[in-house]
Amino acid sequence: MAYQICLKRGEVQKWSIEKIEEIIREKLTHDEVAYQQKTRNKYISKNMAENLEHLLFACPQCCSFNALVSEGDRLICHKC
Repeated sequence: MAYQICLKRGEVQKWSIEKIEEIIREKLTHDEVAYQQKTRNKYISKNMAENLEHLLFACPQCCSFNALVSEGDRLICHKC
């Protein structure tokens, strides 16, 4: 991960609000799927699915809301 200054004082004074917003949005855009495909980070845990239902509000299989429950290393949907 790298950090860089994307807006400098002299440049900001010349740009419109829309241009500044465009630059900030571009710099803050992050594709986690592409990042993981590139880096292949391995996650090692005893209970890998624990509390995953707090992040996934809909079941990826049946698209039901609030039907997911985690148990240790398993994520279960009560609808499908």
